[in-house]
Amino acid sequence: MKRKIFALGLLSLAFSANAQSLLGVQDQASLHIKEGTLIYGGGELKTVGSGVVDNFGNVMIVGGGIKTVTTTNTDKTDGGNIILRLWSNATTNGSIVNGGTVIKYGQLYIDGVSQSDVTGIVDKEYKDNAHGAYQQMAIPFYKKTFASLSTELNANLSGKRSNRTGVLVWNNRKIRFDHFDPTVTTNNTTDIKLAGHPVANNGATSYYAIGSRYFNAFTGGSPNTLSTNVFTIKGVPFAGNITASLTGSGVGVDFGIGGKNTNFYGERYNTYVGDHWEHSVISNRWTGNYGKNIYQFGNPYLTNINLKYIGTVIDNLVGVRVDPSTNVKATGSETGGVYVSYVGGVATGDVKQAIVRPMGTFEVKLSAPSTRVLDFSQLRKFAYEANSSNTSTYPGGVTVLSEPASESLFSEMSTNSTTRIANNISNSTVKQLGVIALDADGKELGRTYYVVHANGISGQPTKLTSQVTANSKNVIGTFEESKKGGVDEDLIESYWLYINEANENDFKGKEVPMRIYSSDVKSLAFEILENAEDIADGQERLSSGESFYIFDGKKHVLIGNNKKIAISSTDADFGLYYGKPAELASSRETIATIQKPSATILAYDESIAAHKILFDPEWKKATVQVFDLSGRLIFSQANVDATKGEFVVNLPSAVRGTYIVTAVSETGKKFSQKVIK
Repeated sequence: MKRKIFALGLLSLAFSANAQSLLGVQDQASLHIKEGTLIYGGGELKTVGSGVVDNFGNVMIVGGGIKTVTTTNTDKTDGGNIILRLWSNATTNGSIVNGGTVIKYGQLYIDGVSQSDVTGIVDKEYKDNAHGAYQQMAIPFYKKTFASLSTELNANLSGKRSNRTGVLVWNNRKIRFDHFDPTVTTNNTTDIKLAGHPVANNGATSYYAIGSRYFNAFTGGSPNTLSTNVFTIKGVPFAGNITASLTGSGVGVDFGIGGKNTNFYGERYNTYVGDHWEHSVISNRWTGNYGKNIYQFGNPYLTNINLKYIGTVIDNLVGVRVDPSTNVKATGSETGGVYVSYVGGVATGDVKQAIVRPMGTFEVKLSAPSTRVLDFSQLRKFAYEANSSNTSTYPGGVTVLSEPASESLFSEMSTNSTTRIANNISNSTVKQLGVIALDADGKELGRTYYVVHANGISGQPTKLTSQVTANSKNVIGTFEESKKGGVDEDLIESYWLYINEANENDFKGKEVPMRIYSSDVKSLAFEILENAEDIADGQERLSSGESFYIFDGKKHVLIGNNKKIAISSTDADFGLYYGKPAELASSRETIATIQKPSATILAYDESIAAHKILFDPEWKKATVQVFDLSGRLIFSQANVDATKGEFVVNLPSAVRGTYIVTAVSETGKKFSQKVIK
């Protein structure tokens, strides 16, 4: 899609231009920028009085500042002048790949200036998935007070840490959330002190968790010009090149056996730290690199940032997780984020969704300590889907003309660096099959990925791979395969997989077991990528001459890119194959009995000196029992209300020993854990 650039000569006389101000909107005038339009300015953007820039499209200001002033040329600080509009509502499934509605918005790109050149107030319309007790977000505004944020969100924020009204800021070095009192007027995004230390990067890249007890990011707010409920967040945008150091995560932090040690605030690490990349390497859980060398950031800009290619410039990058703010589903519920793993610099998994929108957050996982620096300024782009390698990128920034010209700008406008390391998978490409579960209306309910390459590891890994474990909320996923194909029965209860990896040579024609846990799934759609790029629509054969197949319980089906197959509500067990299948009938009976690994855990609460069962969100009722090592039942309670989220297990207080705590849900899902007291 071609972008349209409006030259100043084509604008209304209400907009002025001179040497100091390339784009000026005078008092009582307005500039409406339509969606899909790009306005480029090589100088200052300035509004006067009630002048308004109503932006549904994209504005680039390069080499000039931003000002909002009164008619007497003093700073105007109440906003309402430069507005970044949200212009598509989440009335259907918000998946980019599934063709549903993605929330879109006006974007503002500022470059080539210092922070002192940017004093104008920008209004950002905000809508997102509701994340639960705390809303994950970035706050891309310099020295924005949290008191003003509380008012804008109607959030009634407080200095309390645990009642869902606090403001938490992620500490990458200490692997914890710090907090502060947001009601103190001097506390702002740039000047806050967290547990005695200043905030990193002037607060530009901070990852916040905002207590959502009194607001809902999806349903709350007020109607905008399109009658969509939104919140309006106001502030001075961050400017300049923003970088973040990828060093120091978890230095000196000891999780303890099973993650039972506590942080500065007395919270057990195993109640909030997770590592979906390391989790399938069972021997490494809570040791070594598990939960460490992970960095969580917020997007500091009012433009999208693209993470698809950062694996080509960060050589020890394992993967990224883009938090649920990228897409908004029709229900507004949490989607759990999307995962991208990197194989020799090639992105796998949710490749097309590796976009972090303004106010969005993400996580970076490295394989080892690093001295790398992430340059956010080189990641900015306007498009809503990660661009392919054959679209226009420009070294050092976006190349556009400030004068009218016949040249076109592409919708894939990006500032991604073109300096990349080559795919280091020798004599191979990275091949990926995506399986998308759709309901009767074609809306996405879940997805899973199968990745193969020459250096892939078949079966349980003993080191980091592209594999990412699934959680209990996923409705579709694969299980770890045995070396001969089919399910590895020893690992059924340990984990299941969102991204599964195998070796394209030793696992050719062998089965990766896949299962669906929802009767609402009525069809499966397929995506096939090679080196992170789509193959042609309908194409089945990869560059190796091989293809992907699926076994639907009756026959093997050859898979083509962007093809679909219908399934019945009783179809649950499938097999995925790279290369012509060699059927293993013996695995069919095993996979039909598999239950998803439960998210239920047992944690110790020091505040009450007792253990708690923290239930899987899908559980409604539970039967809880405690046994000693001899097998004697010492406690039992049926019909425990699991929807409350937790249950206190009262172990014998005066007797030290080893106990087995079990819980069984109303659907028969089982949990068991040993406790040494």
